[in-house]
Amino acid sequence: MKVIDIGELIKSERIKKGMTQADLSFDLCTIATLSRIENGLHIPQSRVLFGLLERLDLTDYKLLGPMQDDSDFDAHIHFLEEKLEQLCSEKNWTDFLVCLNELKASNIEYNPADRQFLIVYETIYNFENGRRNFIVLTDLLAAIRLTIPGFSLDSPIEYNLTTNEQYLLIFMVFCCIQAHNDALASYLIAALKVSFDNTIARHGLWTEPVFYYYEILINHYIDNNDYTSALEAINNHRLFCKKQGRFSQYTAYAYEEILCYMRLNMVDDARERILTNYFHLRGIRKQEEAEAFRMRIREDYLIDFRIIERRTPNA
Repeated sequence: MKVIDIGELIKSERIKKGMTQADLSFDLCTIATLSRIENGLHIPQSRVLFGLLERLDLTDYKLLGPMQDDSDFDAHIHFLEEKLEQLCSEKNWTDFLVCLNELKASNIEYNPADRQFLIVYETIYNFENGRRNFIVLTDLLAAIRLTIPGFSLDSPIEYNLTTNEQYLLIFMVFCCIQAHNDALASYLIAALKVSFDNTIARHGLWTEPVFYYYEILINHYIDNNDYTSALEAINNHRLFCKKQGRFSQYTAYAYEEILCYMRLNMVDDARERILTNYFHLRGIRKQEEAEAFRMRIREDYLIDFRIIERRTPNA
């Protein structure tokens, strides 16, 4: 039986039972993924498919005819995708490129979600490795249309986006900023904010694309001398790190934060944050970064401070 028939069956049974897509997809897949399954645009893994059918009380799987179970090839593709994500998080770009090329040679174009995944992570590689001129808005648009047919920047953007779709929108923002298309960049930024808020409300977590989102925003606002907006983005990034327990990245924009305070003539706030950021870096055993931060502050703003160690007085 064709995949689209499976999707139609799932959709019709869900509607009969009065279930929303959120009800049916909970803990199995994203709502966006379920929508694509129902519309015949995505081939679900066996685990997801059986889970959906069980939730719909469709236990007679013979109704479906032959299904697409994970073959050895599919399992290998999923292994490579997980490995690619791990190497990306570790910023191990040498091994990342080897894995990426192996995936590209695997001919996974039959699956739109896998094709999009490949494009997203190649874009991340280009962004991180000085190849930003290879990131093209039209290519990103074509990639997002793999899972959202008919997607257009002229129409309202669906806020229930998958992680990969969020990545693509973020890099679209980057392209718009590079092209000085501030109106479109602002529209996409607003859409992404709603999408992130929606993800947090539904799942209680912020997704990986947030790092790139804030990096692009902070640099954009500073380049345009909008230090108030840059500070807001820095504070939101810090909140994200706190919620995710990523304290090693808590002060990723320590210097940019001080720059904003100084440009806004908020010297007292700047001095307070200098000490807070410095001691945080020392607290997470990043002594070299802490001293580099201290030296840069002294050179750029002539602000110096001594670290007074408390000692127990002699008896």
